[in-house]
Amino acid sequence: MADTKSTMKDLSRKNWVVATSTEAQYPGDDKLSLGCQMRIADALETMANASAMMAKNFAALEEERDRWKRWFNDLEERHKRLQKQESVQRGLYTKSKTQHRKQMEQLLAVWDLRRTSGILDTIEKIRKQYGNRDKGTV
Repeated sequence: MADTKSTMKDLSRKNWVVATSTEAQYPGDDKLSLGCQMRIADALETMANASAMMAKNFAALEEERDRWKRWFNDLEERHKRLQKQESVQRGLYTKSKTQHRKQMEQLLAVWDLRRTSGILDTIEKIRKQYGNRDKGTV
């Protein structure tokens, strides 16, 4: 039976021109029609299978697209978060540097005061010890 079907399909593919073909070779209208219908049915089945495969491939492509989108969005959020953290750290660094500078200035001012007051105390001690001989000199 399979041989008959393939034979009918093959016969329906030929170009039957009445002038070149003899009546003995011509399979008849019914067999040619059946062969053409079988070829059309095969083509439709192939298209249906291809359509199903395309739908399956399309679904896989959509999943892959969604996965890449999700990865991109995750990385973009992480990048923004890291930028914000870097900005905060830079601000904290600047703030601590400014505070440290102010503290150092205050310490230096206190140290200078102590040093100058110490020097003044020393001058007074020297004056008391040696007396005020010359008011212009120590």
